[in-house]
Amino acid sequence: MTAAPTTNTQLESLKTVKLSKQTIGFLKNFSQINKSILIKRGQFIDTISVNKNIIAYTDIKEFIPTDMAIYDLPLFLGALSLFETPTLTFS
Repeated sequence: MTAAPTTNTQLESLKTVKLSKQTIGFLKNFSQINKSILIKRGQFIDTISVNKNIIAYTDIKEFIPTDMAIYDLPLFLGALSLFETPTLTFS
């Protein structure tokens, strides 16, 4: 038995993520804890305060296909707010 071939459309859909309002809300809350964040591959995000006295984590609906770092999360969220349906494309 062989695996079905993967089409370019299927590969592109794995690299494109539409962020839900819920996930954006989580990121807004996390930006109050730490302005920078490292989001690892998968469906889980977490953060820790600079003083390491506050920790937050949650599961999200979207699958993030690769690790991504955001240096200024409030600025990133401000840019996302310009779009009705924010979509991230990973390469």
